[in-house]
Amino acid sequence: MAATLLGAGPVLAQEAIPADAPVRVNHDDVSRYYPIEAWRARVSSWARVRCTPDDKGVLLDCIVVGEGLADQGFGQAVLKVARLTRIPPTRRAEFASKPSYLLYVYRHPDGGELDPGPVRGPDRAVIEGARPSGSEPIGMATVRCPVPLTKPDPLRDCVAVAESPSGQGYGAAAVGLAERDFHLISDAPAEVEIRFALPHPMTPNRRWTAEVKAPGMGLELVPIGPGPSIAGTPEIYVNLICRWRPDGRLRKCRAVPTNPPMPRKTVKAAIAFMPSLKLVRHATFNVNWGQ
Repeated sequence: MAATLLGAGPVLAQEAIPADAPVRVNHDDVSRYYPIEAWRARVSSWARVRCTPDDKGVLLDCIVVGEGLADQGFGQAVLKVARLTRIPPTRRAEFASKPSYLLYVYRHPDGGELDPGPVRGPDRAVIEGARPSGSEPIGMATVRCPVPLTKPDPLRDCVAVAESPSGQGYGAAAVGLAERDFHLISDAPAEVEIRFALPHPMTPNRRWTAEVKAPGMGLELVPIGPGPSIAGTPEIYVNLICRWRPDGRLRKCRAVPTNPPMPRKTVKAAIAFMPSLKLVRHATFNVNWGQ
């Protein structure tokens, strides 16, 4: 796994800022914290954290204040990296007890450029023009908007699910920007892979789970009915490929090929649950200020 600490990142990561601190970093340690689902999906992104170094160069009180992709774990990965990072001895007095910023870019070796995410936003001048009055120079908010599976429509009914630093108006500003200046740029894929699981019949509180394997697409499954009875149903762990109707209902499901093949009875039991599920989509993305 590869990760890069940048002094000047690409456009999506913006440039280094004056308060970015010089650090000592072991890139093997950084790579250990590549978000696993993003790694599997060959997704690249970045995050910036704000910390207060002590006089020994240890980074304390770190929070995520900038991130390329939302809900992919890059901010949390950089928080873990910050625990292993130190300001060089010759610079510690300069940065001790002062807010300092650290920019990390995780670039997958097979992923090419940084992933732009599910939406297209305005240029930096428009975003900076919507900066909350009196806010810190570096900040972000995560916005979540329900969107159709087909045809990109204007974003509506958006909510701010996180902001950092908190209490400075970044969330409200991001929602206003999202509904005015951001646009969905892609339809959902024609087929989706679903990881379906039903544990052993002797498992306490036995429940089935179904998860869409499509990182960054904002696709989820919601129940639309009680589903078939699980009484007497065997243990099931299977991946299915399903198409979907315009209303999100699943159709034409089939098992992902395995070697050896999954038992037909197991696949049939899993497919029997699919009519009780519906595919929905949300666009979740970050709006970043000052970076």
